[in-house]
Amino acid sequence: MKLLLFVFFLLLASSLYAQEKVILHVGMQDEPMTLNPFHARDVWSWKVLGLTLESLYTYDPELRLIPWLAQGWPEYDEAEGVVTVRIRKGICWSDGTPFTADDVVFTAKIIKHFRFPMLYYRFEFVDRVEKVDEHTLRYHLDREFLRGRMTPIFYSDTLTTFIVQKAQWEPIFREALTKKDPLSWFCAQEPKPLAGLGPFKLEEWRRGSYVHLLANKYYHGKGLKVAGATVGPHLDGLLLRIYRTTDLAALALRRGEIDYIWWPIYPAIIEDLKRDPGIEISVNPDNGFFYLAFNLRQKPFQDLAFRQAINLLVDREYIVERVLWGRGIPLYTLVPPGNAFWHNPDVPAPGKNLPRADRIARAKQLLSQAGYSWKDGRLLLPDGSPVPDLVIFTPPADYDPLRWMATMLVARWLSEIGIRAVARPLSFAELVERVFDRQDFQAYVLGWALGIDPDYLRVFFHSRYAEPGGYNCMGYANARFDEMSWESMLTMDEGKRKELIFRMQELLMEDLPYLPLYVLEVVEARSKRFVGWRDMLGGIGNYWSFVALRPVR
Repeated sequence: MKLLLFVFFLLLASSLYAQEKVILHVGMQDEPMTLNPFHARDVWSWKVLGLTLESLYTYDPELRLIPWLAQGWPEYDEAEGVVTVRIRKGICWSDGTPFTADDVVFTAKIIKHFRFPMLYYRFEFVDRVEKVDEHTLRYHLDREFLRGRMTPIFYSDTLTTFIVQKAQWEPIFREALTKKDPLSWFCAQEPKPLAGLGPFKLEEWRRGSYVHLLANKYYHGKGLKVAGATVGPHLDGLLLRIYRTTDLAALALRRGEIDYIWWPIYPAIIEDLKRDPGIEISVNPDNGFFYLAFNLRQKPFQDLAFRQAINLLVDREYIVERVLWGRGIPLYTLVPPGNAFWHNPDVPAPGKNLPRADRIARAKQLLSQAGYSWKDGRLLLPDGSPVPDLVIFTPPADYDPLRWMATMLVARWLSEIGIRAVARPLSFAELVERVFDRQDFQAYVLGWALGIDPDYLRVFFHSRYAEPGGYNCMGYANARFDEMSWESMLTMDEGKRKELIFRMQELLMEDLPYLPLYVLEVVEARSKRFVGWRDMLGGIGNYWSFVALRPVR
């Protein structure tokens, strides 16, 4: 009888254990601004969308481009300017319906129709996408736009663009066309549940509290071998909890309420977390940077001498040493050193390691030579009027204390040459809308999470993308840079393209449309309950970690 009872309770315990859901609890600083991928422009939206949507090709953990939804590599007919891409068979959407070439064609159609400023650059050289059959596509390239050449951007950006389900989005698209402002109406839509092809699907989003993702049982990648690991997901889901501040998230991690904080830990609390035996710390280089940008449509930012003076005053080494506690890199170009192949280490760095007094003296000398003067300590424009009071937009201190402190330092340094400057906090959503959509600002401090291909230099700074909603919100225009960046887009030879990218970095740091400030070292904290994290450029919070994680039994 005792033996039978023991076996009964053992079987019962095993059954209950088998039914227990394996959920990774993740702390996020903010929630998505939107789950409409055509309008998503913030990192928090893409943390969710990046796990639910897929593309034809993707980058593996070693940052090599690989076929993903696609079968094999594209076939390029140079004479016709046509690229053929084949899709893997048997792939289904998260609702169980088949994924076909129609979905790819439809996604491209939406992007080309609405010309979304932050997506259209990926398709502006594609004349049309044609369905040959359910699993075959032809991309007809615009030969005139490409000057009869091919572009590496087709591979790095066009073929890695997310794909949406035609059946879900076509009714929305058709209704948008009946509205007075079709684009704005379309961007405001968020179909629920959002159909995807990724490893997870949205179960629930309680605004201000959490986002709940469940494993997608139709996920096409499950069981595949990528970079030596078997793709899952091996989790039943993710619960992304919103904490707003690092202090609150760190407290939740120590209490066991979450397993991972999905943003870099601030230096002030790293040592405290290191002392907890249940917590592990990961350190990785970042592929993003923080920067100070100017509205070049306004005085005095139109004046290169004024921007050069500010560049001299900003002490990047001081920011890294005193604000970041050494957990970062002073940045003097626009490709971070973590992206080693494309990073130009020899870009001139005026002011690097200069004493404070010398910085001020050189900045004043530059301004004097450009016709500026001073009265009662106040800097005057060449026409004799005072330099306007300067407002620098930045996220609030509780959102990002490091960025806030850096912005406060910049404002203080500007005061040393007679410029009245203040840091004004704005919510992240308001800042993005004010800067990129309305282009109503003087200066701001933000950060970028970047891709590996450096074509973002063209997209950020080519005058073509200075329209409202575009990346070039500064209004930078330089015909020499425009031509150089266009040539880089049309250069398939990697060595020659590297030379162009290096020269572009040098030119941008001569013109200073904005100032790179620093690269923050990616220091992350996690519990020891899960294994399978992938250390990558940018940290462990990546696609390949979430499809590899397993609980420690």
